[in-house]
Amino acid sequence: MSQCRAFLDQLERGTAPWIVQRLSSTYGLPPTDPGAFSFWVASVLPIDDHEKAKLLPIRSPLLRLLVVVLEWVWDRVTLGGALAAVPVR
Repeated sequence: MSQCRAFLDQLERGTAPWIVQRLSSTYGLPPTDPGAFSFWVASVLPIDDHEKAKLLPIRSPLLRLLVVVLEWVWDRVTLGGALAAVPVR
């Protein structure tokens, strides 16, 4: 959860603080429960729905967050520091 929260903080402090404000007004504040948080992050990231569907069979919130961080957030951070609207893989 800390990696995802750090990513959101980076967005807020960076060039697009309006993104986090818009996320909060559209989707509500990020949940503190890891299970709900993993699905919240997946719902707000501009990821193809087929990619998001990969999270549905994963029962472990920790594993879902690992998928989110390692496959989605990390890829976007390393691709230039901003969210790319293209699907991963």
